[in-house]
Amino acid sequence: MKRICGVVLALAGSALGQSFNFELVVSNIVSPEQPSATVEVWAAFSPALYAFAKARFDLLASADEGGFSDPVLHLQGPGDYLGDIAPDGDSVLKVAPMQFYWPNGGPYGDTSNPILVWSVTWSTSEFDPRTVSLVTLTSEYYVYKESGHWDDYIDTFVEGEGSSQVVPGAGTPAVLGLAALAGLRRRRR
Repeated sequence: MKRICGVVLALAGSALGQSFNFELVVSNIVSPEQPSATVEVWAAFSPALYAFAKARFDLLASADEGGFSDPVLHLQGPGDYLGDIAPDGDSVLKVAPMQFYWPNGGPYGDTSNPILVWSVTWSTSEFDPRTVSLVTLTSEYYVYKESGHWDDYIDTFVEGEGSSQVVPGAGTPAVLGLAALAGLRRRRR
């Protein structure tokens, strides 16, 4: 995928000819040098349809010392909502991105597919190596037809799932040990 500049958290599957899913993308591996990463939620839909309309979802992370902050809506319309970050930081609930489309004179919906709908920052101050699982839990997923009508495709929707990697810093013994091991392997060849 051309827009991915970091680590892919998850690419949800798609059915033949029809695909309705979220794709999760993270900007970087989390480390002491980069203690935060941006988690993006991209909406994908069947190419036979016109544009993403709206969704309602939660983003859940496995229990961890890190947490979410600073959500951003990349699509806005009536009834949209940034979401509520849980007190423990391990989830963002009730996210509702939406775009308005009126075929007779505009505004016209952004027809990008997939389309970035929402993002959030995930940060930690604890850098023990680990994997943090992420998953969307979606209750509504609407897509516009070119006529301006929309339908809910939740019955055929596939959730985005994946994980974020946390690693120790570049100067820590674990990373230095891995680098030394890689150097020894190169010399043996």
